[in-house]
Amino acid sequence: YKVLSLRRRVVKAKNVIAPAFVLVVCAIIILIVWTSSDPFVWVRETVNEETGETYGGCASDHGMAFIIPLVVLTIIATYLAGLMAFKCKDISQEFAETRDIFT
Repeated sequence: YKVLSLRRRVVKAKNVIAPAFVLVVCAIIILIVWTSSDPFVWVRETVNEETGETYGGCASDHGMAFIIPLVVLTIIATYLAGLMAFKCKDISQEFAETRDIFT
């Protein structure tokens, strides 16, 4: 594996911000398209006609068509984070800053 190589690497802010920005923009685009093409509407249904009990909530006709891409986007982001964690697993404690962050 290349994990054990001793090459010096510098991770700049743009290397972290760019992928995060792309993921957030993709999620926002999906949500905007969902809101504009198939907005939620308030639906009230009668539970019991004798007592007049009703139940209401927001509903969307084609919600799964937008939820599935959002879930896939989340899975991709989780996979990429796991991949980066795997690549960084053999970093020496001398260079690992996690103990400074979590203490």
